[in-house]
Amino acid sequence: MDGNDVRYLQEPVDQFTPKNKLLTAALFSSAGSVGSSMLGSSDNRGISTKILCLFTTILSFLTICFIFKDKQYSTDLTNVYYISKAESVTVTTNYSNSNSQKKIILFWNPSSEFKAHMINNRKCFRSKCWMTSDRSIFDRSDAVVFSMEEKLVLPKKRYGQIWVSRAMESPDNCQYSIKSWKNKFNWTLTYRRDSDLLALYGGFRPYKRNNTVLNYNDLLKQKSKHVLWFASNCYTTGAKERLSFVKMLQDAFRVDVIGKCGTESCPRSDKDCRRRLLNETYTFYFSFENSICRDYVTEKVYDVMNNLIVPIIRCGVNSTIFLPPKSYIDITDFKQASFLGHFLHELASNEKKYGEYFKWRTSFEARSPVPDVWCILCHKLHNQNKYRRLYRDVSDWWRGNDKNSGKMCKSKLSTMNT
Repeated sequence: MDGNDVRYLQEPVDQFTPKNKLLTAALFSSAGSVGSSMLGSSDNRGISTKILCLFTTILSFLTICFIFKDKQYSTDLTNVYYISKAESVTVTTNYSNSNSQKKIILFWNPSSEFKAHMINNRKCFRSKCWMTSDRSIFDRSDAVVFSMEEKLVLPKKRYGQIWVSRAMESPDNCQYSIKSWKNKFNWTLTYRRDSDLLALYGGFRPYKRNNTVLNYNDLLKQKSKHVLWFASNCYTTGAKERLSFVKMLQDAFRVDVIGKCGTESCPRSDKDCRRRLLNETYTFYFSFENSICRDYVTEKVYDVMNNLIVPIIRCGVNSTIFLPPKSYIDITDFKQASFLGHFLHELASNEKKYGEYFKWRTSFEARSPVPDVWCILCHKLHNQNKYRRLYRDVSDWWRGNDKNSGKMCKSKLSTMNT
């Protein structure tokens, strides 16, 4: 079992089911039948040929209008639709687009941590794809990846290119509202389970060796403090909501805030300090995301689950999809902060009940990162006929404004009362 066996606990639904069909072939087939009947007599062949040419010209024009109307204005189509084979044919002249050749992937606006050579050295890439951030080869690129965390002026799309919309932050932190982006993007690369390219922040895999047996019931004996929260972002709307919730809970249960938003310090760079606090000192840890969005489970949760502490989470998802049962505490299970505080008090005073929150470790281990999305992208580029699609408005899909996906995020952290 290798690293690619990492998974979340519920497999994604296959999204590659055609949404609409073009009727071009059927219409031209009908035209051929009509033409054959018109050419039945040699005496009428000259006149019939002219009529057939005129008929074919008119029919071609109407067909083009039908296709254009079908894609742009039909209210029956969903936000995502497939494109015809004629539209998806890639011009191969002077480009390395053949399935037997390497596919060129251009990352238009990568972060400073992006290292193309590390991706190109991977086994899945070496003979099949080549990643670069050099915009000068845009016209030669088979696929172009755009990161949507910043405002972009898009180049003119080359015919046959695959454009990928990448977003790893919540929609509130992405610039998804540009009209010029409509009808441009073919694939999505996000943490949403219905993405064309799924990029999770973490996952779990079964142990491939005998797990070290620990007496989890003894963990509580070494814990001397209650709830820990590392917080350095204090002034955004989301941060203020999280701080407000923590203050509500502090009336019922002790919470220590460490970082710029608190009174104590434990720098991110001091790994020993953080390891000690998470594994030896504190009983619970607040793993709050900066936004409450569907499928948005980040390293704030996965990284903590590699420590001997119970995370308290608030995610915009059905958490059982991503996390093992009884491995966390979800604040949405409590109507009032005082109810949550009472539950934490009870758990912190019962060694056996507290130890039950670590039993999942006998079967799984948390892993980050998860299977390589770039390898998946490379594979799909060599199998484009299976994955042809085009997004009318990738912004609507991402924000959940289209009629199929539903709202992506919630506006409030919690409506919980004290």
